[in-house]
Amino acid sequence: MRLTVLVLAFTVVLMGFCVLGGVLEAHLEPVEAEVLGDWAQVAIPFRLHPITPRGARYDGPALASELWGTVSLGERTYVLLLGVHYDGTVDLWVDEGGRMEEGAALPKVHGEGYREWSIELTSLPSEGEPFAYPMSVVWPEGRGYVFLQGGAPRRGVLEVEGERYTVALLDEALDGVFGTDEDIYAVDWTQDGTLHAARGEHERFALDEVLTLGEQSFIVEDIAPDGSWIRWKPVDYQPPKVPLVEGFPAPDFTFICFQDDVERSLADYRGKVVLLDFWATWCPPCMELRPKLVELYTSYSEAGLEIIGISLDTDEEALRRALGNYQIVWPQVYDGGGWDAAVAERYRVYAAPHTVLVDEEGTIRKVNPNAGALPGLIEELIGPVELDVPSDDAPDPPPPEDVEEVPEPQPEPEPLPDEPPARLGLWPIVGGLGVVLLLVALLLFP
Repeated sequence: MRLTVLVLAFTVVLMGFCVLGGVLEAHLEPVEAEVLGDWAQVAIPFRLHPITPRGARYDGPALASELWGTVSLGERTYVLLLGVHYDGTVDLWVDEGGRMEEGAALPKVHGEGYREWSIELTSLPSEGEPFAYPMSVVWPEGRGYVFLQGGAPRRGVLEVEGERYTVALLDEALDGVFGTDEDIYAVDWTQDGTLHAARGEHERFALDEVLTLGEQSFIVEDIAPDGSWIRWKPVDYQPPKVPLVEGFPAPDFTFICFQDDVERSLADYRGKVVLLDFWATWCPPCMELRPKLVELYTSYSEAGLEIIGISLDTDEEALRRALGNYQIVWPQVYDGGGWDAAVAERYRVYAAPHTVLVDEEGTIRKVNPNAGALPGLIEELIGPVELDVPSDDAPDPPPPEDVEEVPEPQPEPEPLPDEPPARLGLWPIVGGLGVVLLLVALLLFP
């Protein structure tokens, strides 16, 4: 009896250690990406080739064009054939053995400018059991590449000290194995019922990022290759990620104004509506936005609008020329860090242009609002403003001088939409490699 009590006591202590001061574990189940949100649908460019893979074969009427590729999910490899018939119809075949027969083509969805096929594959991780891996293939008409969409999202609940947190896991690398470096997970640590896990948001975590829940911090220790569980170990406390979404305070920052070398902070503008404008002279969409912001500033600055520009440039002279060419007078933050600029890192900026509208109390009201919607959003905060309407006889302003562009890569964090547009913004396969492959594909197959 005494031994039994000791064993039970030890078990209770051990369980308490695993939850309170030791390892955490969450068990996960497959879930549809639509349930989690757009961020849970991974899309990557995938190059096809006219060369038939070794051992593959197409048995059917001659095709006008054959484009082949292989997709690996763990230790299982599938062969893809995109075939264009002489009548212009397009079919897709997917087979593990690479034997393509005419009647085995997959059913497709025909959208404007694209074709889409949904397929159910199986991943075979080197450790663990095989698991179903749904994927879709999107082909922009006339291109020599497709987009693979998937990620096999998982969802579960993590319990810590009586609190329940929704957890999700995503195979960001689309390689059929959970736990590789590119994969990400999300935790609803704010417990608002929504996983804010788009790139740059506060509930999205790389596997080497620290997760803080209450007064405890953790980091991923291990993940099941089939995504059925995640395990965290405790680490030294770190403050949680700052939310950068509507309704939360805009993080304060101090800067030396580029134009007059005067130290300022975001808090100095409390009482005004502030538009934070992350931009760069080498970014064409940023430069297209300049005249609209000049017009916006001219119309609303006296009524209580301030703009703070945060430059992602590394060339000080290029910035100085752009300010002069476009007659930009609002304060600029510049430290020469490019994407690693201090304020850009604080606001987790991964694409440009990036704008954040902050109200008089310092609360974020909108992230990346459409430029055309900005006047209405500003007037909602400061009240209606009577704008001067230029007469038809007013001369057109002189065009700005050409601004030198620096060939610096610009990532596009936007997910693949339900109906892919002509230009698809995607995150790379592995770091910058995916962007390079996409550019090569566009050059070789215009």
